[in-house]
Parts: sequence; structure tokens; C-alpha cells
Amino acid sequence: MTIVEKQNRLRAIVADLKAGSLTSADSEFLCDALLRIADGADAKTALDVKGKKGVRSSKASHAAKKMSDGRLILALGWLKVAIAPEPDGLGLTMEEAIGRIGEHNNVGIWFGLSEETLKTYWRKHPELQNLEMHLPD
Repeated sequence: MTIVEKQNRLRAIVADLKAGSLTSADSEFLCDALLRIADGADAKTALDVKGKKGVRSSKASHAAKKMSDGRLILALGWLKVAIAPEPDGLGLTMEEAIGRIGEHNNVGIWFGLSEETLKTYWRKHPELQNLEMHLPD
């Protein structure tokens, strides 16, 4: 279970506690954790939301990651459509497509990614190259 899933579980426990519908398993978990915290244990460890070294657990970092993942999906989706042959796509080469949305174009930064980053993401994420995206009519 990831840190986000564990934090969401705690949020669900809080909602159940407020509604008066806390399960006995969740009640026991919460009581044990609070007792360990009262005895001086680290709260994150007691509530099982302490991540490994380098794992971020703040709400802000999770939101930033979600935005970053969304930007990646949009950028790679745009590239796929841009290199698709006409009439379904723009019929651009990969270099032309990346040049249009990369950091050093004349219009500005579309996705906040440099041309090198776009090339790297395209190469490292083939699973995102098959998403269905269509140009508007």
C-alpha cells in the first residue's frame, strides 16, 4: 500500500469516526496507534504513514506529482497526434513536433518541458504513446 493509499485510509477512518460508524478493526487500529503515540512513538510510524527515505508524504507534493503526470500525458498525447499522418494528425516529424512545443519555440512554453525532456519522456514512456486523442473539428 502506498503512502497516498494509507493517508486516504486515515481520512476514511476520520469520516467514519465523525459519522459514528467506525468499524471495530479501524477502532482497534486507531486505539493502538494513539496509545503508541502517547507512549512517545513517532506519529507517522504509529499511524503507518511514514514513507521510506525520499518518499514525499505532503498533500502539496502529491498534488504537484498529479499535475506533473497530467502534463506528461497531455504532452505525449499531443506529440502522438502531431506526428500522425494527415487527416488524423498534423503529419509532422518528431523533431518538428517537439520543436513546436519545446522550451525554445517562438510561441512560449506549452507544457513547461524542454525539448530534451520531451524526447526522453517519449522514449521512456511507450505506454503513453497509445492514448486516444483527437484533433477538434
